Amino acid sequence: WKHAYIEKLPENLDYRISKRAYTFFTDHYPKENIMKVQDSLRKAEEFLNQIFVDISFCRLTEYLLLTINRIGEGKILQNAGSRKMTKLDTSFLDAARLILDEIIPQDGDMSLEYQFLAAKLMVAKTCGHGIRPKDEKYENIALDYLSIVLAVMKKENVLKNEVLINDISSFLEKITIKRDYKLVEWDDLHRDVQHQLQDVYAACMTYIFDIEGKLSVILTQDEIAWIALLIHNAMMDSREGREAVLLTATDPHTARYQKIKIENAVEGLEIIDSIHIRDFHPETMKGQLLISTVPLKEPRENTIEVTKHIDQADINKIAVSLDELDHDKKMTDALETTKKSFRESLILTDVNVMEKQDVIQLASDLLYEQGFIEKGFSQEVWKRELKRPSTVGRGIVMPHIYKDYVKQSGVAVVRLKYPISWTPNEKVRLMFLIAIDFETSEEILRFFQYFYGMIGNKELIGHLLDAEGPKEFYEILMSEAG
Repeated sequence: WKHAYIEKLPENLDYRISKRAYTFFTDHYPKENIMKVQDSLRKAEEFLNQIFVDISFCRLTEYLLLTINRIGEGKILQNAGSRKMTKLDTSFLDAARLILDEIIPQDGDMSLEYQFLAAKLMVAKTCGHGIRPKDEKYENIALDYLSIVLAVMKKENVLKNEVLINDISSFLEKITIKRDYKLVEWDDLHRDVQHQLQDVYAACMTYIFDIEGKLSVILTQDEIAWIALLIHNAMMDSREGREAVLLTATDPHTARYQKIKIENAVEGLEIIDSIHIRDFHPETMKGQLLISTVPLKEPRENTIEVTKHIDQADINKIAVSLDELDHDKKMTDALETTKKSFRESLILTDVNVMEKQDVIQLASDLLYEQGFIEKGFSQEVWKRELKRPSTVGRGIVMPHIYKDYVKQSGVAVVRLKYPISWTPNEKVRLMFLIAIDFETSEEILRFFQYFYGMIGNKELIGHLLDAEGPKEFYEILMSEAG
């Protein structure tokens, strides 16, 4: 890219082609070709009733500019080689024919040119939601995968979201097409998603083997990040409200005002009733979440005590307490299963090594010496790590193997004295090497519910990084308050 961009852009240049992109294009392609290609792409969008996002529009523009040059030199695609050619939607083949016949009219056989352009059009990101593929296998794979990941995160209600199922089914079809046609797409989305949605990304990555095995592909970090983003957005749209009762000592009008005030300020909370303290009978409200403006004489679970003024500090306390109640319940349900996998003897702290392969070997040796794994485990971990790094952001990496070379479930932990480069863009200081051999899916779900709650807890991770040694590290790890 040049640093000095063309400032005066053609008046009819598509808004999705930036100064930066246009400057680059004009260095290599005639201006009339740029305009011709963009106009043909816009006609194809009308034909398909879709709008490509800016990055996809630019990439399609460059692909077509290269195609004009290539075909102009007499190099027309004639042989697909031995690659598998996924059947494409006929509407995209028609759109590809519309574009190429307009910008490069040819008498020769253009069938493969149409096919490869159609594939590019099908995998390009658009401003709309995904269209459910005609092949039901993608929907079945998406449903199987979502049922596992959402159960891990205790968000099973999101499985009712038809838009999410469509979006992921469509994306899985695009992944298959990209692999079959050798199409390369990238955007470094995983860097941001790993930072912002660490627990969701970690859950998606851990169970991605379910998709990879059924599609016979290895997903990139960016592809996993996109799935995590889709799931996170659906979770935000499908949040189930918490119900609570407001306990007061005030008049009905003030109580109603306070009820509305709390509901408006705390997202996802519904005050289903307000009760005066004189009418309060604790034995009839077991398990009910209570928000009380009156100090209670006896401690009570699921109770948030606030002042009678319901000021901003009280609102903040309610929001924080709701998060803590959800977190504590999830941790309590999963703690017993997790204790089977974490052991103090499987923890190394302040290890001074420089190569990630050495870190994997150290952790594998711990698991092997204590009877958790068989020989060959570390080589399998390394082989998978080369295909796709298992970093999840915040300096954490979590390689994992399910069943292969595993005798019993265990997690080896290595905390490095100094961060090391795990990928060109990511440094790691904490590794959880996970060997999974639980007999039931319920055990696996409990384990990962605890694990992802822990990974997403910034304060807990900070304590783990500061722990004095393996003993303190383990105590923090197993703390229900974590």
